[in-house]
Amino acid sequence: MRLIVGSGSRTSQWLAPFVPFSLVHAASVLGVIGLVLAACAIGRRLRSSGRERDEETVAVAWAGFVVAVNLFRWILYRLPGRFSWSTSLPVHPCDVACAVAPLVFLTRWRWPRALLFFWGIPFALLALAFPVTLRQGPAGGDYYLYWIGHLAIVGSGAYDFVVRGFRPRASDLIFVASVGVAYFVAIAGLNAVLDANYAYLGDHVLAGTPIEWFGPWPARPVLLGATSAGAWILLWRVARERDSS
Repeated sequence: MRLIVGSGSRTSQWLAPFVPFSLVHAASVLGVIGLVLAACAIGRRLRSSGRERDEETVAVAWAGFVVAVNLFRWILYRLPGRFSWSTSLPVHPCDVACAVAPLVFLTRWRWPRALLFFWGIPFALLALAFPVTLRQGPAGGDYYLYWIGHLAIVGSGAYDFVVRGFRPRASDLIFVASVGVAYFVAIAGLNAVLDANYAYLGDHVLAGTPIEWFGPWPARPVLLGATSAGAWILLWRVARERDSS
């Protein structure tokens, strides 16, 4: 990763609009990773010391925090002056994953765990590495909402895997793939109606971003879908190998 250091003062570096692959970007990613690792270490220690009830309390509190983050973001981006049908609907993959994340800790359902593992973790990690929609630096509130939202996704998925011991089955992979096909079809239709670019499947190009690697529309949605399927299969294989080792 190439680090870009601003030519102005230290203050102006922090107040400037967000710059991908800058020191601010690197610090943000490292901060998210550090918090995720710390949460997993605390959870494992609580479980290994026989304090399962304390671990359950921490997990439920975390779920409540993620619910609060979701509600705040949904309300904020629907205020007059912010809302746009083509950009503000909570239907990006990370929006869906963040909405599902609390169910991992508040229910015993398997499908939220599978969806968060296969869908939330890889898409959120991509968003951390390539924050193509983030424009504000640390001086703006959107900066914190972006990183906290993706921390909620990656942190919840990693915690469920490392601490709670979730291991995906072949049936989970099939379920997520089926949901993915339905999602791609629905979002493609929504983008066509609204002339939008949700999930980056619309006929819009984000210049200078990794989305360009997948070529022009309509080939791009097909390549994105195939890449997603490949990533899910790889995750499933890695999890199986780890479980058998």
